[in-house]
Amino acid sequence: MKTKKKFIVSSLKEIWIDGLKNIFISDPYVFHVLERENRIKTFDVIDVAEYLRKTKDDLLSDSDFIDEKYLIYSKIIFKKLNKIHNKDYEMFFWKKSLSMGFIRNITAFYNAFKIFEEYFNPELFDCNILSKSSYFIPNDFEDHRSYFQNSDIGQEQLFSIYINLFYPDRFNQIDLKNRFKSEKKINWNQKLRKKRWFYSLKSLFYKLRFGIHKKNISIGVLGAYFSKNNLSRLIDRSNRKIAPLISPNYIFKSKLNLNSTYRDILSENEDNFDKFDEFFFSALKYSFPKAFLEDYINIETTFNNSLNQFKALKYIVSENWISNTQNSIYLSLAKRKSIKHISNEHNCFFHPYAGSYIKHIVDMSDFYLTLGWESDSNPKIIRSGSLFPFSTTKSNKINHNILFVAGALAAKATHHTGAYGYSEEKALGTVEFNISFFNSLSKSTLKEITYRGYPTKKISHLQLFYKEFYYQNILKYFNIDSNSDSAKKQMSESNLVIVDYISTAHLESILMDIPTIFFWDRDSYYLNQEFKDFFKPLIEAGICQTNSVDAAALIEKIKDNPKDWWSSPKVQKGKHTFIKTNLGEPSDMINYLVNLTN
Repeated sequence: MKTKKKFIVSSLKEIWIDGLKNIFISDPYVFHVLERENRIKTFDVIDVAEYLRKTKDDLLSDSDFIDEKYLIYSKIIFKKLNKIHNKDYEMFFWKKSLSMGFIRNITAFYNAFKIFEEYFNPELFDCNILSKSSYFIPNDFEDHRSYFQNSDIGQEQLFSIYINLFYPDRFNQIDLKNRFKSEKKINWNQKLRKKRWFYSLKSLFYKLRFGIHKKNISIGVLGAYFSKNNLSRLIDRSNRKIAPLISPNYIFKSKLNLNSTYRDILSENEDNFDKFDEFFFSALKYSFPKAFLEDYINIETTFNNSLNQFKALKYIVSENWISNTQNSIYLSLAKRKSIKHISNEHNCFFHPYAGSYIKHIVDMSDFYLTLGWESDSNPKIIRSGSLFPFSTTKSNKINHNILFVAGALAAKATHHTGAYGYSEEKALGTVEFNISFFNSLSKSTLKEITYRGYPTKKISHLQLFYKEFYYQNILKYFNIDSNSDSAKKQMSESNLVIVDYISTAHLESILMDIPTIFFWDRDSYYLNQEFKDFFKPLIEAGICQTNSVDAAALIEKIKDNPKDWWSSPKVQKGKHTFIKTNLGEPSDMINYLVNLTN
């Protein structure tokens, strides 16, 4: 009888079958971890699955699938949640409360399901799975994302749910007892913010420092990353009618028992379910956040009591709601009190990329204030500016001739959007681009580079490809930065800045008027049709580089005096055109908000 291969979905050795020699790895990221940790040599035969998404069409197909399921599931979920909590809320209330977290939920589970369906065959593979007593149920969608998209045991739980549903009683179960929960770390600052008295003190501080009274606030700022200076300008210009909203941080009841009745209702199948629907709703029983089931009524009561204190509140400005379950619920409850939500764009762009990410955010908002770009696609979209501190004081001291700012490479893409060109199936494309770039530079130029790796401690909850693992033969030429200073500070101390990813760093460098070059791999960061020429002015200027060899040639040409290149009419024209088209002034947003108070 032929020995079956062992099916591996994570690098969690505790759940592997003893004595593994012949394995099939379902996720290329797992192979990266084993290779990085020098664990490959323990196996005789290793097969690694290929990513199932490879092209822009693949990404759009998956994006469309998620959108279709999101619409169907929203219609089902809102009725079930109303039934569970004896409510009669409209579907929009629950969609807004579940926010982008629910879309990430569908995305994560579909990604896993698609891999299992494509590669797992019980006749060919053997495996161990988690016991149900080992399952972890998150408090909110932030826990959910960390666990199901960014932990080994989260991947094991999804696989175990899949096996138990479609191949029950065929594989050995392992008990690992809440491992994720014991590993989760909360720093002292987070602990402090969970104390009830913290919010009373913070509210008192704003009253004494700015003369702010809850009853007079007409526009509350909740989870918006405004600079202190811009926030003070808002408060002063509005005569304290615009102010930070001190909302409570609900503390989950750790001793609150899971409600099996609620979870059974939620996971019930519908007559027309397909195979993925069955998997998804079966998984909800063991994964749906407690914030919407066991803890929901307590959360609603806490937040309604808070909202009732703001007698004049008409608007709430919030940007972090897209990744903050409690703020999403707070905004939904505010909406029921006729308080409108102004969603201000985060400090990077998503709108030019393929996929429907930005559409969902706009649909869930009353108004969407952009960083400065315009679109006729939705009347909710309003050209504005940003109050984010993109710039810092420019240093007169130069510590770095060439600063290379490296981005992180995520193992999983949380949404199917071209904006995540540094994630999952596209992650190693960045590595290939960079290696080609480095190999095209002279050794003397490599020695002039200060390499700033991404400060991964800030995103320790994410699983990452270590790009530096692939640069081992190149790193010896660089000055390796310790990340003791902020990227903005280091950019301000540099003659030339190179950024290898597209998010916030290249905008900060450009807006500080520092000679800047950033990379755009067209085969990773897919643009949509409306904004297909988004980077055109920067490409024509040479600021945006799409070819690694050409980028290296430009660096060699300008490195001795990058200011001459940067100040040339061609470069300045491209830079100013891009900024004028896409980035407004802080005063644009301040004026818009202040006018709403009049």
